[in-house]
Amino acid sequence: MCDILKSLAVAKKEVAALKISFYEGYIRNQKNLCEQLRLSAESSRNKTERKLLLTAYKRWGYDMAAHLEGSFAFAIWDEEKREMFCARDPFGIQTFYYHLTSEGEFLCSGNVREIVETKGFQKAIDPQALQYYFMFGYPVGEKTIYKSVLKLLPGRTLIFREGQCKINRYFKPEFQPEIGVSEIEWEERIRQTLKTVLDEDRENFDFSRAQCFLSGGVDSSFLLAASGVKNAGNIGFDDKEMSEYAFAQETAAFLGADLHPITITAEEYFGAIPSFLKNVELPLSDPSAVAFAAGCKKTAEKATCCLSGEGADEFFAGYHIYRKAEELANVRYCGCFGVTDEEEARKLLRIDTFFPAEMLVQDIYEKENIPDPLNRMLAVDIALWLEGDILLNVSKNTHACGINLLLPFADRRMFALSAQIPPTLKLKDSCGKYIFRKAASEVLPEETAFRAKAGFPVPAKKWILLEPHKSEVEETIFGEYAALFLNTDLLRRIWNAFCAGNAGLFQVIFTTYIFLKWYEQIF
Repeated sequence: MCDILKSLAVAKKEVAALKISFYEGYIRNQKNLCEQLRLSAESSRNKTERKLLLTAYKRWGYDMAAHLEGSFAFAIWDEEKREMFCARDPFGIQTFYYHLTSEGEFLCSGNVREIVETKGFQKAIDPQALQYYFMFGYPVGEKTIYKSVLKLLPGRTLIFREGQCKINRYFKPEFQPEIGVSEIEWEERIRQTLKTVLDEDRENFDFSRAQCFLSGGVDSSFLLAASGVKNAGNIGFDDKEMSEYAFAQETAAFLGADLHPITITAEEYFGAIPSFLKNVELPLSDPSAVAFAAGCKKTAEKATCCLSGEGADEFFAGYHIYRKAEELANVRYCGCFGVTDEEEARKLLRIDTFFPAEMLVQDIYEKENIPDPLNRMLAVDIALWLEGDILLNVSKNTHACGINLLLPFADRRMFALSAQIPPTLKLKDSCGKYIFRKAASEVLPEETAFRAKAGFPVPAKKWILLEPHKSEVEETIFGEYAALFLNTDLLRRIWNAFCAGNAGLFQVIFTTYIFLKWYEQIF
């Protein structure tokens, strides 16, 4: 829930010296921490974790987040110090939003909605965030789309005291390649680290009733094999060219798992957009995110605990663009996914001031010592894309459906291992995730372990031109709100060119459509 401190006066009424104002997440290493802190388990995992957080704060103070593994966002009121201590997990699996009012009030929550619906809050669009959204397609960096609501970035703590916020970083991706280790040893370390993480998950959840999201790729296939889970769900489409069902079926059969296919139609896809936007709360124009949201709703009918493979691509170099690491060595890389460049955004948007996208990666290029170009690219995608798009999508949409989501690859220990692996073994002979694939090949067929990355393709480019979706999209992007933000003459030319066959303009159209649907829904 959202916590409000009116000039810190509310806190005077609190009886307890320490109080959790809000908490969302899952402490993966809770058993180990309870042993360290001599705590007994409560009647539920959530109660145990809340008690653990308070005890950890008493023991370690501001350093407590460094002891937690898993996903978390929380705020603890310390009556003695008259301050609020907040923290967010290392990679941003859980969301944390905050707002400082003109009266000196501090609002914080894992949900934007709880802040913007507070009495007296003035909804306004942040022009910088709007520009970045139209460049990247997701809420990038510490900005949300709201003018006065910020994100606490991953791996940070925040202390609110006497009307001021002080932010510290307790974790950042650091790369220290270890030379001289054999491929066989790296493969074994990957399998053992994953086993450590999964063993903790088994202590906290009943894997006999869990399900694994399964595509045709190595990440989800490796996870299914390593976890021993015997139920898998595949989100696909009635468009056979875009569906990975056949590959998922092969993997499930090989591992002796039951596959539960979920087929998403064009009608279901576009019909899911309003609830998708309600779930993620901010505009997010990744086409696959909408498909995932639609699939989650059906998955929840059969499973309340699901495992998913997010994090492996960003840690072990899985995206195709990483093959250009040397070519892009002297360029300030801003992410693996984009909609428009800065000049195109200037032409399309009706805003007075524009902001260089390079500002988003300035610290990575100027302050953090990452000499290798591939690892710099990974650091950028972990900071921007993984947090702003991938994790926002999977975390919010599973939570909205009542699913406990486990992301074993997005664990700090998996990253720490990946950061030790030399770049030449992450990307070898144009093969992304090379050593990761080698580790997976012990438990998977070679063909599955080394299958080319598909990236969850969605037939939205085709669907958006079919009626009634085409008319609805056109009505939205040229509706009453479009002229508030966009050069509608240019947008009309882009729309006409897209309808005439220029498929490369799809992402601009979809990004515009998603933003205006979100704006209609919220404003």
